[in-house]
Amino acid sequence: MSSTEIPADTATTSVNLTEYVERLEKLSLHPNNPQQDEEVEETDFKVAVPPMVQWPKYVCASCGGLIEGRCITAIYRKFHPEHFVCSYCLKQLNSGTFKEASDKPYCKECFIRLYG
Repeated sequence: MSSTEIPADTATTSVNLTEYVERLEKLSLHPNNPQQDEEVEETDFKVAVPPMVQWPKYVCASCGGLIEGRCITAIYRKFHPEHFVCSYCLKQLNSGTFKEASDKPYCKECFIRLYG
């Protein structure tokens, strides 16, 4: 068959093409399609949910619990404020100053006592 010849089943092809075009028009979102408004059901719509901001979830290096709200970052780790304590006397280190030795936090007094 050459490129200029028409296939023998032209009628079938044109009917299938016509049906195909009609189906596409029914599915079309074109505003001039009057059938669209009649055929759309409420179940076809999806509710748009605004994107939620997700804060990173940190784990306390002391207790292993999730940290929600305030946290202290020290010695490359995160802590609940109440769990950031001296490794020797267990006093809460809330003044913002601490000493570090062997990757452990110490209050000034315990650091001097232990490491002079």
